Amino acid sequence: MSKKSFDIKEFIQQNWKKIVFNKYCIATSIFAIWMFFFDTNSFFTHKTLNKEVDKLESEKNYYQELYNKDSVHLKTLQYNKGEREKYARENYFVKKKNEDIFIIVKENDTLNNTP
Repeated sequence: MSKKSFDIKEFIQQNWKKIVFNKYCIATSIFAIWMFFFDTNSFFTHKTLNKEVDKLESEKNYYQELYNKDSVHLKTLQYNKGEREKYARENYFVKKKNEDIFIIVKENDTLNNTP
């Protein structure tokens, strides 16, 4: 009497119906499908939220760079009288008492009074 070796492939081929239609297998499959597609924390919700987080992080980096640039410009304006005068002349059309200002506007340009 020789003993037969156990072959997992053969076992699955013979008993696949028992394995697939097992109540625990069915419950686990339904639970996995529910969690993947229909739950509030589903895969698709996470994917959408991750895209939004990436977008917000890029906006944060943009505004951080803008803030750094403006803070350097602000410090320059605070401590340099010549820069303040230049900024006022260029953006607010400030002039000295005995001075005339000529503004040349091209055809397609519009005059922008905002700094």
